[in-house]
Amino acid sequence: MNSKYSFKIMKKTFLLASITLVSLLSSCNELVDDSVVSIGGENRVTRVVVAVFDGEGSVINVQQAEAGVEQDYEMVGENFKHRVLIEDFTGAWCVNCPRVTHTIEEELEPEHHDKFIAVALHNDDGGSDPFVFKPYEKQLHGILADKVHPTPEFASYPFSPLNRQEMWKRDGQAYDVQQALDLVQESSPVGIRIDSDLDVTEGTGTVNVSFKFNQDYNEELKYIVYIVEDGLEYAQKNSTPFYGGGSEIEDFVHNAVAKGIVGTDVLGTTIPANETKAGQIFNSGRLNVTFNTFE
Repeated sequence: MNSKYSFKIMKKTFLLASITLVSLLSSCNELVDDSVVSIGGENRVTRVVVAVFDGEGSVINVQQAEAGVEQDYEMVGENFKHRVLIEDFTGAWCVNCPRVTHTIEEELEPEHHDKFIAVALHNDDGGSDPFVFKPYEKQLHGILADKVHPTPEFASYPFSPLNRQEMWKRDGQAYDVQQALDLVQESSPVGIRIDSDLDVTEGTGTVNVSFKFNQDYNEELKYIVYIVEDGLEYAQKNSTPFYGGGSEIEDFVHNAVAKGIVGTDVLGTTIPANETKAGQIFNSGRLNVTFNTFE
């Protein structure tokens, strides 16, 4: 996604990388050229994104931290800073997907950058995409389409659920900013702390997350840990009037690209009901994680 997502994170510089991509599209598409695909990006940075869900699978809160940087609980009065999770199902082949990117970059970021955290889940069904998040993007797409889309079988890309609670809807050429803002709360009763030790060149490491509760839930909750990367440069197909309106945007900067999760369950890891009461802190312990390096 071509957006800084304006989350005020530090930038790290990584070496340019290249990968070899051989991709055969479905029968209705042409064979993709099997040449070496260059993935650029002088300001690539890896982040950890953690979301906690209620018993219905909707997001209670979400937090993020740059890899290797500890993020403590963010207080707002006696509660915690609240943010909305945008899970953007996208693809470099998806000609309409820049609409979501534009909405986040140009309409949400300038005034509301600290109210949202986005995760880009890439799919390659429509063509070549080196950032495909196999197999999770198809599995999660199906689950969330069944949950929030009125006709799940027609939940095409782009598809960007808000808080795993409702489908983000188009508003003209872009997406409905007010719909997203309506989900933002003054604070959250659940705070999230993140501590990670990741080797971004090897794609391995550990993550420790803690959740502090200022409200009784008395039910099982779940959480998910995404590893994402910003600053990945790769061509993006386009049929929108944004980014110059061309049919292909070269050196498009894809941000918040999901490249790993802790565990294998896209619905999250369970927090036991007896540990979700006011005044308690649930700590995950050190969790092993592997993730793509796009190199």
